[in-house]
Amino acid sequence: MAAILRSSGHWIAMGERAAPAACMAAMTIATALGAQVAIRVPFTPVPFTLQVFAVLLTGLLLSPRQAFLSQAIYVGAGLLGVPWFAGWMSVPAGAGWLSAGYLAGFVVAAPVVAVARARIAPIWAALLGVVAIHVAGVSVLGMMLGLPPDRALVLGSLPFLPFDALKILAAVASARFLTPPA
Repeated sequence: MAAILRSSGHWIAMGERAAPAACMAAMTIATALGAQVAIRVPFTPVPFTLQVFAVLLTGLLLSPRQAFLSQAIYVGAGLLGVPWFAGWMSVPAGAGWLSAGYLAGFVVAAPVVAVARARIAPIWAALLGVVAIHVAGVSVLGMMLGLPPDRALVLGSLPFLPFDALKILAAVASARFLTPPA
């Protein structure tokens, strides 16, 4: 199966072996770049980033296996020292570990979206991805800070929901643009 990518309004066919690797690498890098758009606010220890958008797009564009590998490479390489987490950090430092659950959620969410998009509308598949990210992120955040579940939810999920809704819409629209016509 050859992949087709859109570039400057033209569809470009890629070789059967190069295409999946190139697409996985592109989505890994997109996640790393999304991490650099990080806004810290005083009411939560977790920054607002564009990573969720990249993770959802990964699941909407790649196979479940490729989506998993793309995000596993992103998280694994960052933990091994590649400085591409928020703020060009590698292994999260100090309070950065509070985001560990969200990073784990990326690895789960991308293939969840990829599997779900074959069965349900892309927007609902992306919503499942956001749920996976939030469940993992809030669980670890609450555990690390010793918070009850309701407080962890207020700190680690509720402030992000309006922005994640926009990221879902943007990811679905982007996937439609990047997917070749049938």
